[in-house]
Amino acid sequence: MMLMALGIGMLFFILLMLILSIVIEGIFLYLGCKIVNIKNATLLKSIIAVIAGKILSFIAFLFIEIVFLGHSIGIVIGIIVGIFVYIYVIKSIFDTSWGKAFLAWIIAVVVEIVIIYIISLIFAVSIYSFTYGF
Repeated sequence: MMLMALGIGMLFFILLMLILSIVIEGIFLYLGCKIVNIKNATLLKSIIAVIAGKILSFIAFLFIEIVFLGHSIGIVIGIIVGIFVYIYVIKSIFDTSWGKAFLAWIIAVVVEIVIIYIISLIFAVSIYSFTYGF
């Protein structure tokens, strides 16, 4: 009984983290759309674009992987095709050009990487200071 409760708790935690990551990535995409000046950008559209982009780019990546039977070139081509599919989803949902969709995507990715780096750095410094002191 205890293991079942633990499993349900972990499943709930994973689902919560998935939803939180989608919302955070949606916020970053929304900021990218605003910076690029995409007219009809809303947070809800950004979250929908993130969900659809992740699902469709994963399916495209998986298809390419199956075609190339898991060879390394298939991984590279799958990643590239996945990125193009994701950008196409952004282009379609926001009804914008390829250039603006690409810029919004790249800004969202760069901002996300920078924030993850800063949070990781803060976490590392706090662990170091807790362990060794200053």
